[in-house]
Amino acid sequence: MSVGASTVSLGALLLVLLPLDPVVGTPALALQGGGIRALASDAGLVAGVARIKHLQHLRQLGQSSDVQADLNSWDLTAVLKQFHMVSSVSGSSWFAAELFFSSSFLDLLAGIASSPSKSAQKFEKGWIGPWLRATGVTEPEFDSWQTLVRLWVKFWLGTGDEDTIFLAQFFLATGLSWNHFVDVLLNSTAGISSDAKMGSLPAFPTHQVWLVDHTLLLPSGGACISEGKLLLPHVRYKAETGTDLPIYLPAAFSIKLGAGLHSVAPVSYMALPEVPIKCLMLVELDALVIGRQQTCAGFNFEGVWLGGSSSKSSSPMFVDATNGSLMNTSGQLPIARTVAASSAFFGSAIDSVLLSEISAQLSADVAVWVGETGFEAAEHIREELQSHVDSQAISQLAQIAFHALLDGGFTDGTGVAQAVAAGSSEVVAVLNSFSSNQPEYVAQLFPGGTVIKPGVPKELFPVFQSPNASTVQASFEHFETLQIAAGSMYLKVLAIGTIDAVTADNAFFGITRGRAIKIQVINICSELSIGLFANFAHYSNLVEEIVLTISDPANQDAVLTKLMPLFDSSFDSRLWGLSLYSFRCLGVEGVQVLAQPAQATMQNNFSDMKQRSDRDRYLSEESHKQNLDILSNLERSEKQVEALRKQERECYGEIAKLQHQVKEQDQRNKMVEAQLNAERLKSTNLVPREEHEALKEELKAARHRCLELEEMQASKEKDYQNIVDAYKLLSGHDSSGIEGRPLTPRPIWMSCRGVLDPESLRTMQQSDFLQDLVMRIMQSSRILMAAYGLQTASQKSTVLPAITRHPFTMPLVPETGSSIDRQKTPQEETKDEHSFPQVGAGMDKSCEGFKDEEKWLPPDMEASTPMALRHPDKVRNQRFSRKKTLDFLERILQLRFREGDKVLSRPFLETMMEVLNQELGEEAFAFGINILASTRRYAAEPEFASFLMLLRGQVGDLAVRDNRTLCAEILRIFRTYFEAGDGSTRVTKEKFFKALREVNRAEAHTLGVGGKGQNAAKAACTLALACEKARRRRVTVAQFLGGYTGEQIRQLQEQEGIEDITVAGAMTREFMTLVDFPQDSTDGINRVDEDGSTPCFATSPTVSELITPSEPVSMAAAEELLSKVVAAAPTFRGILLMGTWPSGTTRDFYMEAAKAKANDAVVLLDAAKPVQDVLDILEAGNVDIYKVNAMEICNLMGYGCKEGEASEEQIREVAAKALLRFSAVKHLAITDGAKASFLFSRESRQGTRCTRYDLPAVPCVNPIGAGDTVAGVLMASLCFGVANDVEEAMLFGLAAGSAKVKSEGEGGKLDFETMMGLKAAITATRATSQ
Repeated sequence: MSVGASTVSLGALLLVLLPLDPVVGTPALALQGGGIRALASDAGLVAGVARIKHLQHLRQLGQSSDVQADLNSWDLTAVLKQFHMVSSVSGSSWFAAELFFSSSFLDLLAGIASSPSKSAQKFEKGWIGPWLRATGVTEPEFDSWQTLVRLWVKFWLGTGDEDTIFLAQFFLATGLSWNHFVDVLLNSTAGISSDAKMGSLPAFPTHQVWLVDHTLLLPSGGACISEGKLLLPHVRYKAETGTDLPIYLPAAFSIKLGAGLHSVAPVSYMALPEVPIKCLMLVELDALVIGRQQTCAGFNFEGVWLGGSSSKSSSPMFVDATNGSLMNTSGQLPIARTVAASSAFFGSAIDSVLLSEISAQLSADVAVWVGETGFEAAEHIREELQSHVDSQAISQLAQIAFHALLDGGFTDGTGVAQAVAAGSSEVVAVLNSFSSNQPEYVAQLFPGGTVIKPGVPKELFPVFQSPNASTVQASFEHFETLQIAAGSMYLKVLAIGTIDAVTADNAFFGITRGRAIKIQVINICSELSIGLFANFAHYSNLVEEIVLTISDPANQDAVLTKLMPLFDSSFDSRLWGLSLYSFRCLGVEGVQVLAQPAQATMQNNFSDMKQRSDRDRYLSEESHKQNLDILSNLERSEKQVEALRKQERECYGEIAKLQHQVKEQDQRNKMVEAQLNAERLKSTNLVPREEHEALKEELKAARHRCLELEEMQASKEKDYQNIVDAYKLLSGHDSSGIEGRPLTPRPIWMSCRGVLDPESLRTMQQSDFLQDLVMRIMQSSRILMAAYGLQTASQKSTVLPAITRHPFTMPLVPETGSSIDRQKTPQEETKDEHSFPQVGAGMDKSCEGFKDEEKWLPPDMEASTPMALRHPDKVRNQRFSRKKTLDFLERILQLRFREGDKVLSRPFLETMMEVLNQELGEEAFAFGINILASTRRYAAEPEFASFLMLLRGQVGDLAVRDNRTLCAEILRIFRTYFEAGDGSTRVTKEKFFKALREVNRAEAHTLGVGGKGQNAAKAACTLALACEKARRRRVTVAQFLGGYTGEQIRQLQEQEGIEDITVAGAMTREFMTLVDFPQDSTDGINRVDEDGSTPCFATSPTVSELITPSEPVSMAAAEELLSKVVAAAPTFRGILLMGTWPSGTTRDFYMEAAKAKANDAVVLLDAAKPVQDVLDILEAGNVDIYKVNAMEICNLMGYGCKEGEASEEQIREVAAKALLRFSAVKHLAITDGAKASFLFSRESRQGTRCTRYDLPAVPCVNPIGAGDTVAGVLMASLCFGVANDVEEAMLFGLAAGSAKVKSEGEGGKLDFETMMGLKAAITATRATSQ
């Protein structure tokens, strides 16, 4: 900030900065912020000083101290004549505005000064009461916000003082808009309207300069302008610099009181930083943010829209971030908006993603917005963004340099720095501290001071180079303190003292070093409690206690010699002292004798002064009336201009609306035109009527020919049946029930598909029998194979992924995927090419000789028949072939898969009948019955058996689809892993059954403890025993144990040194891990690593688990264990929540355990299911580290992903979204098997740090429990002090997990030396903050 005359040219704009009037030896008054407490403290001080000054005037007139003449507002304003400048912050800006522009407020203070004993009553009646009535807030409504306010203020401002909580509570209860809050306050307590201007005539003649201190927000992470609701995008503005520039910069509105509406600012708005800054207007839709990179000096506002179009100002913005608008129109600025900006202490919420979302949901407007066109236009644009966001609106934001203003307390809450920056060499600082005489907010201006207010940038300080903060602290301790008036409840200290300081170079305030500054401090310390509406009365009591303390005779010496000279340099304390001494020692008569000459002289002087005063007052009143007339005319003209401008804006808005409607109508016209073109094209492709009639005649002739052929067929069938009957009489051979040709004495040998040896020839009877036999054997053998671990092996190995995908599917589908009972002639193959069989067609030629009764399907009301296909009458048997039946069912199956989950959730038969009804109409029912009959007829084949179960609703579509490739996969596995013995690769039934009868014997057996929590505990104990720093640390497992297995677990844990918190429950389940180590394909011998320590295999071993079922935990046992965990949790440094909670418990178990942690403890969660429960646990805010693998975090955040398929870009995107949603999670650890792992750490509210870990390649021997090992060692190294931070702890954990993979042992068991070797081989790369 600078003072002096200067000219800055910005295109066509010429801005002139007027110099301050040179005032030699007069100090500036700095009023510290502090809400209503600051206003009450300032009011009590001014009223008390005015009372003493008035009493001095009475003594100069010769009146006794007992004479009490009422003060008027002119007497009160004499207190401020000492100061050429007033610098106010926050609540003190409310006080200054009402003091300068409200005659009613001056009268209130005069009344308080006249009657100190009635000060509380007067302040309650004249200020508190009108405010409460104007807000209309009832007691229940006010009290209902109390809990929300405490949480809100705690997040924004730390714990927050009581007055901040009080103001926040009242703000939420009175409209959720800071501008509205200040408008109501000023209008109800001082009669200052919302459109009153800074250049208006003050309530008393004065030419002082008023600095309204506030803060300019330049957010590096993006401040919320409009938080979108109902799928509307978020609008933010973001400042980017090439250096570390604070997000808060000090600024001040300034006005020379009484200079008029067209006056300009006498003091620079802010000190411009000497670094390039760019401000971007950003539009966000979910996680999508689009912006362009361009840097220039000063302030450059650029608008960015999702469509790619942008709009930016033609030149950078200097002087006041609005191209000089705020300084050039200082007299036109609304008083209420400048004061609201100075006191907007909630405004920092827009720089928080979470709190801006809360503000949007509450429809709260916590900041003050301004632009080149002023406050009102900026507010109007922001209101429009709540319902409509487009590129034009964003461009308009950039053009007017739209940005936010906050409470001056975010840069300097005392007002001292701004007064010094404006040129003052002596400052009277009025502080309002909490409870005790501490220099907290003053000390931060000096070297070594601590920034007290949360969020205030440390880079802004110091302002002075000497003395240091400790010296300032000592000076405060030696300040002279007044004796507090008897009966005071809230006023605790009133201290007066002086600090001599020397300025330092400070570019942010525009202060140069070497200036000598005298700071006169008045510290008013009070303590106010929180309750209901009675709290407002406490502020009234504070005003009275301050006035009574200043007026107390016990404080006479301090008030006359220390306090009064600060407000009146001509104050003569000797006359005051002489009068009192004379009254005490000489009596009244003696004093009168001594004072008679002086009294006569004073009376003469008084008469002359009275005459001059009356004349000056008359002239002043006349001038004041003329000024009021001029002002009223100007205001009337301004209102007319503003009305015209408003009409112009409305016209522009209406034009934009009509243009939008025209665009929509054009789009509709284009759509209708496209439809008409489509219809025209369709009509041109129609068949001519003559051609249509010819085709109808051809169809009629074809049908007639078909009838003739059917009659010929019936005749042939009759002849054929007669021949068959004759053959039966002659040969005595009955061919009924045989599908082969009956006229040959021996059956024809055919290649039979569906048996495991398709090259062999079998008769139909033999093939059906063998197929049925093999199916039964395979059903039995499948159970046997599952018992040996194939169920788990299919999930962990690439060998058997398709065998046990669905345990209830029908096994053994032929390798070709379909089953045909006999070879077809070329004519039959041609006939079978039709994809959809028609009613009355598609019959096998083998049915031509059947009897009449076999041409009909008998009535079917069996319970096994689906309800939709039961029929009480016989139905024509259309004898569909295998291919036609299979093709039709396959068509319906593919249709359901194309439609997706919505159709797959419905029964298969329901979909089939809907299709038939659409295509066949009345014949659909008969067609469906024939499909069911054909499926039953060929059900000996696994493929048709699975479709039969599908029609009955016994299995699902996925089971049928997976079943069709199962047989071929089993054959492939047998060919690959079972030795034929004769060197051939062909698998016969004999070899197949022989292989199934083999007994698998284990080479080694190990007994250990499993479970995710137990594995993590074992890994943590391994680290504790091996590291010197971690020794004597304890690891405890909370668990349910029962039966003999539970006793074995307890004994094994004691051997490992693991303590436990155990509650007896049901029998603890067992599980068996089967590890099948393959042999080398050449020599059959396993190899080892180069160091000879770890086995290395040609291919990875096959690992599977067989887990016995477990019983749910009883409610009583769950409650008992939870109570023990909650009681013990505060004694631990870290808590691991591993895996899904036991059956019988709920997510509340984890949530309560995490909530019970100590303040400095760390909670790690390693769980991903159930998804919604895990989301609730993370959103509860008690989890510090979330450890998860890449697939799980993608699925948790709604990104479909399979194991091993997540890309690095996808992982980073999902991690950013997770940290944004789970604001309490500090670290997100993501593993991805052998691929790179990541650690995302929350550095600050603006960004995260990403560390990538590249793992060395290691042989995978037994991967079970590796993830648990990572979690256990990560937490142990962090809590035991082995790792310096989470990044190094993650390195320890990954090394431990890799060492576990190389070990054959149970989960959590690893070799420490191997782990340390792998730790050195892991590469950690830290990415830049985002």
